Amino acid sequence: MSEDGSQTAHFLGVGGMGMTPLAIYLSQAGWSLTGEDMHMPENCRKLLVESGVRIDDFNTFRSPPPRMVISSAIGPTHSLLVRAQEAGSRIWRRGAMLAEVVKDKKVVAIIGSHGKTTTTAMIIHLLRQMEFEFGYVLGGLFADPSMLPSQYAEDCPWVVIEVDESDGTIERFDPFITVALNLDLDHVDQYRSVEEFEATVARLFARTKYGVIVPKESRMEAIARDVNIPEIRTFGEDADYTFAIKDSTSERVKMTTRAPFGDREISVKAPGGFNARNAAAALAAVHWITGEAHPEDLENLPGVLRRQQCLFQNEQISIWEDYAHHPTEIKEFLSVMAANHPESDVVVIFQPHRYTRTQMFKRELAHAFSGVDRLFLLPVYGASERPLRGGMLEDLVVEFKDQELDPITPEAGPELFSSLRDCHRRRTLYLFIGAGDITEVASAFASKWRYPSELKNQFIDIVKDRVNPDTVVSVDEPLLGKTTIRIGGAAQCYAEPVSVADLRVLLRNARLLGLPSFTLGRGSNLIIHDDGFDGLVIRFQHETWRRVDILDGNRLFAGAGIRLRDLAAFAARSELTGFEFMEGIPGSLGGSLRMNAGAMGSWMFDVVERVLLVQNDGRILDLDKSHFRVGYRSVEELKTAVALGAILKSPGKEESEVIRKRMQEYMLTRKASQPKEPSAGCIFKNPENDGAGRIIDQLGLKGMREGDAQVSDIHANFIINKGQATSRDVITLVKRIRHRVKAERGILLEPEVLLLGTKWEEVLVEDE
Repeated sequence: MSEDGSQTAHFLGVGGMGMTPLAIYLSQAGWSLTGEDMHMPENCRKLLVESGVRIDDFNTFRSPPPRMVISSAIGPTHSLLVRAQEAGSRIWRRGAMLAEVVKDKKVVAIIGSHGKTTTTAMIIHLLRQMEFEFGYVLGGLFADPSMLPSQYAEDCPWVVIEVDESDGTIERFDPFITVALNLDLDHVDQYRSVEEFEATVARLFARTKYGVIVPKESRMEAIARDVNIPEIRTFGEDADYTFAIKDSTSERVKMTTRAPFGDREISVKAPGGFNARNAAAALAAVHWITGEAHPEDLENLPGVLRRQQCLFQNEQISIWEDYAHHPTEIKEFLSVMAANHPESDVVVIFQPHRYTRTQMFKRELAHAFSGVDRLFLLPVYGASERPLRGGMLEDLVVEFKDQELDPITPEAGPELFSSLRDCHRRRTLYLFIGAGDITEVASAFASKWRYPSELKNQFIDIVKDRVNPDTVVSVDEPLLGKTTIRIGGAAQCYAEPVSVADLRVLLRNARLLGLPSFTLGRGSNLIIHDDGFDGLVIRFQHETWRRVDILDGNRLFAGAGIRLRDLAAFAARSELTGFEFMEGIPGSLGGSLRMNAGAMGSWMFDVVERVLLVQNDGRILDLDKSHFRVGYRSVEELKTAVALGAILKSPGKEESEVIRKRMQEYMLTRKASQPKEPSAGCIFKNPENDGAGRIIDQLGLKGMREGDAQVSDIHANFIINKGQATSRDVITLVKRIRHRVKAERGILLEPEVLLLGTKWEEVLVEDE
């Protein structure tokens, strides 16, 4: 319970398509909720925040909450889940919590292997059009962002919910009415056979208090007849609720109805015979609940995200995406689209979903694509599953050996997009199919058609609606003022994310487009080329990245954007030793982790316990210090990844005044030995058993100047900006110093400072 007496819970994976609606429902019911999800879609975040759910990117590093709701995508090794289990927290799966909060309601449960979300959305829409009072929890999001995916109705007994069979929590529900759509084996990680799944459905039917709605002459009906159910209603031809499909376009299906609605023709704003069946089930449910239904209301049905969505089209091409991931769904979607684009070549991009499903259905999946002109297969999206022998992409490819179709297996990115464009010879229908993160690939490809030759505009087009409005995204951003040496051109694309989820969106889409990315802290240890950087520069400016939290056992969590000087001051106030050396390093934590920055004989990884990082493909890792190969001014694993924050551990405690005195001594030493003018810090790495600054000083190179770049008179390993220095000035000066040192000492100095916009090896040409 919270301080105000309300129920409390923490949602781990709150941005999932099933978790977001449930969290909103509970918040409306008076619960006090927090949530985290480093893969949070922006549309989910917006809905959650507006509904009163508090989102915290880094809650994982705090004490485990007493009650936690987890999505099925959360693996058993998630650090917060493990610690919550050890602490004795009460942990609910999403489906179990949903069953608990609706147990006293008249539950209308929609079940089935396919079409649950669409059918639930149809029922919700029909009841709302009738102004019927009810609650609901959808298992996805409406395409209209103004429509909430759930609604709590305190004084009304009715609640319409989508019940997911994937994790076994279907056993927790006791519906008033069950709407059963179909019965294909799908979640093979949960059910070992069709018979096992059928037994689960039979038990649900037996617990249903009033009656079930099933397809006429189906296996569902046979199971229902075998169970002692008060009422059974059917839909289909010559059923209790009769319909027939007339025809279908890419956007609508026309169908006729008879009993009990009378003979009429309606147009459902959704394509295909499968949606006609969904519509018939929805009409049957609404009629049973209210005693009436208005089929014509389906003509303005609001769409559901990722279900048969057109992303772009012109006279020559059409780009669509669909959530289909089971062979049955894929075949039906392909059939509808091919029939309505008879003049087009059909090019399919498919991402298998889960290793277990791919292992079980790889043969059926291969046959589902017969008839398409070209097929591109992306790597399996595993969700929470580990790679499984027999369920990998190469195992699926083998199943095509006896077919005329020869699938192509590129990585998602520029290579894929180039190959897809090569497929365009005449009218072309591009279909992106899958339940994983293929939606981003589809959006990126559509953006390439909207802005065919403008990479930066493609990037803006993709990310603009996928990140928080407070996230800064711009093009041609000047970088000169964002470095400590005050040198450099502009970034082709630039962003200041406000969350981990936004950072993932930026990195993944930059990678898809072939934009290199660079994370900029305070801009120390960096020279930016005068011509700028033809890529994406990311800067951790938002307060999200500057947080520091005290943990247990002399440990703290710090975000990547905090200045090391501020981190050292925080540690001093908290009486934690070991951080004093950071006072003199003019950077932020993220950049200092990347290069294992050091001062006063201490190094960043001396105090590191764990690092949270994101790779450029969007994967987030929480790694122990032992996973990193740490060297002098180098951390191998962070060369191609971005540190988001770290758990740091103090070797002990002392009084704050003692720590501050030590920091003061370090500060005086630094001021006496380093220049005040703008610089990037030490230019060269120290050679073995010597100091670069000492060598340069001994050779009398202090004061050497090129343009407005000058070797400092205070510290010879610093190049300072006397006012209008350029990167060309600095590079030329670096080459002159290296040439002298090599000629007179036989030592080839290596740059320590980073060079962005070009590479040191491309600009440093040494005499042999």
